[in-house]
Amino acid sequence: MADKNPTDNNEVTPKGLSIDELRYRRAYALARYEMARMSIEEQFYAVRNGVGSSFTGRGIAGRLLGSLNYLDWAFLAFRVVSKIKRWRKKSKS
Repeated sequence: MADKNPTDNNEVTPKGLSIDELRYRRAYALARYEMARMSIEEQFYAVRNGVGSSFTGRGIAGRLLGSLNYLDWAFLAFRVVSKIKRWRKKSKS
């Protein structure tokens, strides 16, 4: 029985992958992990430094308003306007 060198690149693992393929998959997985981590950090900073940060207080309401982005503000405005329209419609009847 021949002694195999563990650093030999032609050696095949039990799943059929060579050492080079395993190294490539590991590097690929680490790169994907790093990209996901950077994406999460960007989202965190976007929430932290949101649209409403210039006119919010330091309380709980201020923190909530400060974390809203443009889409949240648009949705909130739509809901408020629709509620006002419904209220005015009921008051006229």
